Amino acid sequence: MALEYILSKAQDASAIKLINELFNPRQSLGDPDLESLTLEEQMEFYENGGAIHYLNYANVSKLSGLFDKFSKADIHSKYDSKELNENRIYPEVWHNDNSPDQAYNERHILDDFEQLKKIIKRASDDCDYILVFVG
Repeated sequence: MALEYILSKAQDASAIKLINELFNPRQSLGDPDLESLTLEEQMEFYENGGAIHYLNYANVSKLSGLFDKFSKADIHSKYDSKELNENRIYPEVWHNDNSPDQAYNERHILDDFEQLKKIIKRASDDCDYILVFVG
């Protein structure tokens, strides 16, 4: 959630929508008409692995172009542990200790960003879809 929040800062509506799609894809395999299910049925469906969410190639390509505009310096300038905690960004224990043995800090976000950027770039270059599993 923190990386989504940081990437979305100071972006226009179309970029925010695309970033949200990365972390909360709407397309899925095995997806029944979720609108007809109750909230409890929807949660059970997701928890039981009834749907595999994915990003289609068009969105992967758009994300790759968007990520080309982001650098580690951009992420560094937008990271604010206090702001993340105040906005209740999970897990709400963000801090500024960047020691290698610590998580939930700027170093953690920068590492995640670099890995995600590589995955998206490779998928775009190979004209692939990306399956998204959150858990």
